[in-house]
Amino acid sequence: MLYREDTEIMGFEISGHAESDEYGRDIVCASVSVLAQTAVNALGELTGIDFEYEVAEGYLRCLVPKKLPSDEKQKVATIMKTIYVGYESVAESYPDYVNIRVRRCDDYDD
Repeated sequence: MLYREDTEIMGFEISGHAESDEYGRDIVCASVSVLAQTAVNALGELTGIDFEYEVAEGYLRCLVPKKLPSDEKQKVATIMKTIYVGYESVAESYPDYVNIRVRRCDDYDD
C-alpha cells in the first residue's frame, strides 16, 4: 500500500509474506522487505525529519509528515519514488505474489 498526497508518495505499508518459495528462499518476499527497509534507513540517514514507522513479523509501515520543509520534501520524494520504482519492478516480475495499492494520505493522521 502506498500513501499519496497529490503526486507525492508520503508513506507505504507492506504486509504478509509472498510465499513464492519456502521460508529463507523466497526472493519475492526478500525483495519487498529489502526495499522497505532501505526506504526506512535512507529516510533516517539522509533526511532531517521525524517520521513514523512500525515493524512486526511480515509487516512494515512507514509514514512521513505531510508538511515538510522544501529541502527535506525533495529528499523524501526522491527516496519514495526510488522505492516505488523497485516495487513496480518486483510486482511486474511476480504479479501473482505482489500487488500495489494506492491510497490518499487522508487515510492516515499526521
